[in-house]
Amino acid sequence: AAMRATIEAGGGPAGNPGAMTSAGQGNFVLNALVRLLTQRVAGSAAPAVVAQVTAAPTLEPTPAPLPTPTPAAVQTGTQAAAPVDTSAQAPVSSQTLATSTDTSATTLVSAPATQASLPGLTRLEDTDPAPPLTVLVNSINVEQDGAYKLTGSVRNDSAETYGGVSVIATFYSVQNIHNQETRIPHGPYDVACPYLLLEPGEECSFSMTVYHRDYVAYHLHAEGRPAGYRQPADLTLSNLNVVNDGAGSVRITGTAANPNSFTVENATIAGTLYDASGQIASVGSITVPGQITAGGSVVFDLRIEYAPYSRYQLQAQATQS
Repeated sequence: AAMRATIEAGGGPAGNPGAMTSAGQGNFVLNALVRLLTQRVAGSAAPAVVAQVTAAPTLEPTPAPLPTPTPAAVQTGTQAAAPVDTSAQAPVSSQTLATSTDTSATTLVSAPATQASLPGLTRLEDTDPAPPLTVLVNSINVEQDGAYKLTGSVRNDSAETYGGVSVIATFYSVQNIHNQETRIPHGPYDVACPYLLLEPGEECSFSMTVYHRDYVAYHLHAEGRPAGYRQPADLTLSNLNVVNDGAGSVRITGTAANPNSFTVENATIAGTLYDASGQIASVGSITVPGQITAGGSVVFDLRIEYAPYSRYQLQAQATQS
């Protein structure tokens, strides 16, 4: 109807537009339609709807937490500090049955003397039957803590070898009992000589410490028994080293070798420390368990109670297996 009204308004024939068959009529209708549509678009046509496309959000993946790096292992072990050498000079090594001397062994720095001579202590005569062993007293001193320290040696005056040599000491104090002075014995104290076997004419050092009392006298008695078939076998000492272990001992380490053509056992190393005046300062020994075959050797670690000293002496022996 709108198309018909437009045609009529333009002076065209009324009727059905679809009945027009000539080319002129077709063009006329087409041109009118184009004008109508153009007017509507320019005037009253609704604005085109523009699709508002929202851009898809960019995916920002949440980063996974990074693993915490494991630090390289740190060694926390404490490294032992190198020992401090407080030595003064190499001692003169006077060894028994030792063929080599370690001139690198160190001497301890002498500490201030803490001993004093003990006057007024009488030695009583030994009247008990005893083997032909003589006890020689070297010194009797009072230690810093008041204890009595007696040092000496046992000499074998017989023509045979003795084993199990020891010294039995008894000290005496005086008490007034019923208005009479009476000697009160304290002991006996038994100390073994560090030598395994004591051969004829040989001496063995010993040292003993007893509790402090008001002693006025002492008695010494030697014990021992013939060695019989047990005879000593020599050992050779080498690679000697002497240090202060910091725990109250003089430590002597080294190697004991069997120079014999037979196997030995009960290898014993005895050590004696001497002070500047030549008196016995301290004594110690160690027995190495097991056997040492001919030409074989073992290491030893001997510790002697510390006392200021200027030289030491070692004696080593074993028995034939």
